[in-house]
Amino acid sequence: MKREGRPPKAIKQEKNIGFFVTWNQYFIIKQKADAAGVNMSDYMRQAAVYAQVKSRWRVGDQELVRELEYCQIKEEGFFNEDWFNQNEVLECELKGY
Repeated sequence: MKREGRPPKAIKQEKNIGFFVTWNQYFIIKQKADAAGVNMSDYMRQAAVYAQVKSRWRVGDQELVRELEYCQIKEEGFFNEDWFNQNEVLECELKGY
């Protein structure tokens, strides 16, 4: 009598991705996987597919946010020119903010 073994999976995982984590990260991932009732591989797979990742600031993003905050402060009347240099004041006015 021939044994067939394990039935084939519906979706075969074909690619292995290896990465390093610290011991603290490992234990955090393990705790979250245990709490979710899945193994670490399934947890990381779901996190990679469904979780949102906060992107890093790109070059110039911080300056853009600062400029927008400055112009919003000026527009709302909470403006104190002592907080900003005169070039920023002129630049904001030229851009129409």
